[in-house]
Amino acid sequence: MKTLNEIIGQAKLTKVGKIIADYVMSHTTESCFMTSTELASTLGISEASIIRFTRAIGFKGYMDFQKYLQTCHLATLTKVSGQVTAPSERFMEAIKEYPDNLHYGIEALKIADASLRSVFSMNGNELFNEVIELILQADKIYIASSRSNVCLGSRLYFLLKQVLPNVYTTGLNTGTVIDHMCDITESDCLILFSFPRYSVIDRSALQMAHDVNAKIILITDINSEHLPTFSDLADKILRVDIDSNSYFASQIGVNFLIELIGNGVSRKIGIPVKDRLKHVEHYLSQFELT
Repeated sequence: MKTLNEIIGQAKLTKVGKIIADYVMSHTTESCFMTSTELASTLGISEASIIRFTRAIGFKGYMDFQKYLQTCHLATLTKVSGQVTAPSERFMEAIKEYPDNLHYGIEALKIADASLRSVFSMNGNELFNEVIELILQADKIYIASSRSNVCLGSRLYFLLKQVLPNVYTTGLNTGTVIDHMCDITESDCLILFSFPRYSVIDRSALQMAHDVNAKIILITDINSEHLPTFSDLADKILRVDIDSNSYFASQIGVNFLIELIGNGVSRKIGIPVKDRLKHVEHYLSQFELT
């Protein structure tokens, strides 16, 4: 992949184009997260000038150019891939010297930002809407998770249970995922969290739901080597960047995705959510819980 300097250096730019190029090369990190409107406003030029610039340097449009900038930005981050699953190996990668003596906290903030943005860059609005519809159309919703992913399943279970009946979690101490899913049917939906370290039981849960033609929503990482196998069974796949600069994989982006699902489902249901929440609040208030 050509560097930004190479791409711009080979292009014939107008006076305005050079102004844009100078800013982008000096503020690559900021630029890769700005809309064309924001970039135009920052430079005091028209949005059309931004679009013409991106095409002049060989991109289809601003979105194409922005994705390139984000790729360049991610390449500068010192992070440990989610595919490195052993904590000891991740730790040794994490303690390597940072470029320019960059504090690990600042680097972690950049990586967290990339993880949050991956929720949108890897999953479009159409996919989100389709996932919400599968959840709302299901008679019963099973949320499966294992190992360190149990907390993710529990969080989604809590949010959905507040607004929907017939939501079940398999993340209980008694029994296995298979035990809790034994009643699943074709009118139901399975939401499965599968992140490193992956569990064989994830595949079994997918197969069990698939065998009865239940709808399956798989939430996983962007680099999963198991994705080709799992994708054959899942109806919808939501992917999140879980890379971090520590001995553990990041769950920041996944938790953001979970909140988006809860938010989307509640908005789609509408006013009835208020009555359900008020009903629960009536009893919780008796214990002075806030």
